[in-house]
Amino acid sequence: MAVTQENTTTQILARTFQSDEGDMPVDAAKAVLRLCFRESDLRRMHELAQENQKRTLSASEEQELADYRSAAYLVDILRARARLSLKKAGLADSGT
Repeated sequence: MAVTQENTTTQILARTFQSDEGDMPVDAAKAVLRLCFRESDLRRMHELAQENQKRTLSASEEQELADYRSAAYLVDILRARARLSLKKAGLADSGT
């Protein structure tokens, strides 16, 4: 029996970035660790999360929240890979 694997854009990219090799170049890893969402995006994510808890999101807002979650998931995966790469290079994560 074949295992079903979801193939949304986010999941495809996540699998691409989920390397256990720790082979990201040091400069790239440092740049990835500096990635952050804009303040306006953080505010919007918070607003959507609050409305979601109240169950008052429209369909388009539900999709927007899902898109923010997908973006955050990818950034988290990239940061994890960057930290692994710096560790394997003998460099400490600067805590960003």
